[in-house]
Amino acid sequence: DRFLGVWLVLTQTSSPEEKEQEWVESLDSTSIYKLLVSYGKSDSFLRLPQLMRSMFNAFRHCKKAKSKTKTAIFRGVISLLNEGEIEGKVAKESINILLSEFDGLSKDEIVELIDFMIDQLVTILVLPRPAISLELVPKLLACLDSGEKYNSHRAVGDDSTGEGLKNFVIDEITMRPWSKEVSGSIVSVMREIKMDNNRLENVVDKVLSQMKHVDICALPSLCYQLLLLSGHSLMKINVLCGIIQHFDGILATIVPCDDIQISQRDRDPEQVWFNQQNLVEFILFAVKQDHNLGKEILQLVKSNTIYISEFSLRILLSILSIQRFETQVLELIKKSILTRFIDEEKQEEIPWFAQNSLLSSEGANLAIKDILSCPRSDEKIANSLVKLGFSFIEHGGAKVLTTALPFVKIYFENGEKCVTSAFPPIARLYCLGLQILESTFLKTEDSRDEIAGHALSRVTSHSDSCSVHILFLSHLIRTRPHQFVHGRFIDRAKNALEFVPFMSIQSAIQVLQALSPLNSIRQDLRDYRILILRKSLYSRDETPRMIAVHAFADMLVHNEQYDSGTNANSTLQFSSLQYEVVCILKRAFAQQRVVQEVLYEQLSSICCNFPHLRPLVSDMLLSQFLFIFDEEGRVPIRLDNCLVDSNKVAT
Repeated sequence: DRFLGVWLVLTQTSSPEEKEQEWVESLDSTSIYKLLVSYGKSDSFLRLPQLMRSMFNAFRHCKKAKSKTKTAIFRGVISLLNEGEIEGKVAKESINILLSEFDGLSKDEIVELIDFMIDQLVTILVLPRPAISLELVPKLLACLDSGEKYNSHRAVGDDSTGEGLKNFVIDEITMRPWSKEVSGSIVSVMREIKMDNNRLENVVDKVLSQMKHVDICALPSLCYQLLLLSGHSLMKINVLCGIIQHFDGILATIVPCDDIQISQRDRDPEQVWFNQQNLVEFILFAVKQDHNLGKEILQLVKSNTIYISEFSLRILLSILSIQRFETQVLELIKKSILTRFIDEEKQEEIPWFAQNSLLSSEGANLAIKDILSCPRSDEKIANSLVKLGFSFIEHGGAKVLTTALPFVKIYFENGEKCVTSAFPPIARLYCLGLQILESTFLKTEDSRDEIAGHALSRVTSHSDSCSVHILFLSHLIRTRPHQFVHGRFIDRAKNALEFVPFMSIQSAIQVLQALSPLNSIRQDLRDYRILILRKSLYSRDETPRMIAVHAFADMLVHNEQYDSGTNANSTLQFSSLQYEVVCILKRAFAQQRVVQEVLYEQLSSICCNFPHLRPLVSDMLLSQFLFIFDEEGRVPIRLDNCLVDSNKVAT
């Protein structure tokens, strides 16, 4: 503290006294170095930055101070950093002070510091912690004039210019062994140093070779720094291939090779997933900064340089969140999978074909299942999976849909296990898309509204693939009705009901049947449905009327609430809704003949398939029967009431 006090006095005095100046001028670099190191190792090390500022200020006042005294401060702090005596906030503040003092150094002092750093590289590059002192290297090398000659005692070679000295330092760093903890610091430092492509390539190759020794927790930031370090496109391709290949190896085994010392923490699959996700985020951030990088990633997949695996698929799905790449990524993944399905159908007996394909069917399913089975859900990946799933089931036109639809129905009836190579390629693509959507719907709560809303919008837009969307929506509602009760789905369902009268009869019936399980849960939806159908029953067109008859007949069946009890003689009890439906359907007897035919057809089907509803049907038909029944006549049927005389032709 007394030592610090002396320097503080010198700092606060704009013109130090003669004795004080003489004391400062008497100090040589060795004394200052030893005093500074001793102070840094003492209990007062937290005040080291304050001491450094005072010393630099004092030397500015004393113009006759001995040479190399300022560099002694640099050397002392660097030694303390390398020995681990100072760290954290004190270390960072000390480095910032040194970086601010470079402008006052002479040419000889710069060379002295470079020689000192070269000597320290043996220690720095094998530190068991990040080498913060390396942050001084870019600033040191930036002080060199590329064309001027320097007298360095450590740099050897014919080139003694500033450019030659800089290249020597880069080569020294590249050629020496590194510890796994220092790799990230080196890459960060190398980003700030201008170098030729050959040396840059050597640095990148060295980092890629060291990657297998780096702890998995440090991989995301290291890979991000490496992507930024790589300059031209070819080098970025090598970096991307190296990163993907390395992480695919980690995901394939979870535990790295036995010869690599790795902590038990890194063996945790959840920890692997967490760092994988961080790495994907870093790559996505790099793509947002440089769109050419995104183009290069897509080109690598197209050219089979990178095969689609769990990790590479996760990268593609994250890039899909960028709007300008959305169409390209969807088409790339879809084409890769569909091409493989087609090739597998034609070339099942050629082993090399399956091994060299871009993506096998098992690989596609496995990669998607691995992403969906991760311990935590990711919003960007989930949104991209939704887009991918709908892209699969909306592929092709009406002809493609005709081929796939029967197999889609089989998929919904028997599950994903029924999807085999016997299915046509397009049907397998549709089933894979449905599997993606259903799994995402179950796993990610935030995506449910989006999935259900998109399916409903496709249904109401009369698209070619609306049949698949209706089947998918019906499957979800039938198996998990309570997940549709909350959120915006009910409002969207009411909006979709308004489009039902304008659909084809088959589509309208499918939509109404898909939504019918919700009637018993949400009475407001049921009432709104009845309101829309009653309006349709009085429409000018015949199609809405026939849709209404079909829908009310379906409600009569699926809203039955009867109870036979334990007594065999108990009578059937029908719900008030069923009586209301019966009253509405009676009005259809007075409408067009085609509407009446639909009504009679539905009533006949109900009597055959639901015997307990025959009393309701009989009650409906009683008025019709009494119109043609003649109790007193010789013939009980009034044939004249059964026929209509139109232009003297009985019909």
